[in-house]
Amino acid sequence: MALAAYLALARSVLARCPAFQRCAGQTLDRFVDSGRVVQCAGGEILATRGQPLAYLIVVLSGSLEIGVLTSAGKRFVIRYLEPGQIQGVIPILDGKPSIHDTRAHGESVALLVPKDVFVQALDTDPALALALLRMFCSRSRALYDGAAASALAPMRVRVARSLVSLLPAYGLPRGDVVTLSLKLSQDELAALVGVSRQRLNKELKEFESEGIIAIAYSHIEITDSEALFSIASLDT
Repeated sequence: MALAAYLALARSVLARCPAFQRCAGQTLDRFVDSGRVVQCAGGEILATRGQPLAYLIVVLSGSLEIGVLTSAGKRFVIRYLEPGQIQGVIPILDGKPSIHDTRAHGESVALLVPKDVFVQALDTDPALALALLRMFCSRSRALYDGAAASALAPMRVRVARSLVSLLPAYGLPRGDVVTLSLKLSQDELAALVGVSRQRLNKELKEFESEGIIAIAYSHIEITDSEALFSIASLDT
């Protein structure tokens, strides 16, 4: 894709981005004009925990994995960001290092908006600041719910909740079946749930034997959404 096409894509995605939908058009134009479009191979690093971040990351296509790699080499995945989502607001605002590792999950494209341009937009466009506060509230709720689930919920419920959390962004309904468009290996899904691959595999096989999901070629199909949601909503 030519640069002009990527810039047009960036402008279109920004206009649909929840954090920017109420922003002035000139604010979005400034982001695109000053930003840099990067094409990322799977696994390419965009931000590293503990390192400074000089730009806001906006997902244009593909998906970005947000997580933490421990000193022991174990990876914990917090979430996957779909097109229109942003990453890096916290280190930009507080001036401290990144709190997460951010890397491309498969081939992806992102817009990198310089820190000074983004901070200036916060001063000149009140709608941007309000939208960011709402975004932080939404993400905080999801993190608190996830923390409670990890601490208290049975493994079966945790796996179901992780699958359900992917549906709004990556669920593709086909009749009675919903396919997750995000390709995840069992190692990657285990990192999202926060369990070993062996424990995850056991739970997935049980879901499959009950007709709740079907697994093929790193894709998961939800064949009984009602049952999956019922398990995910169980109180702990």
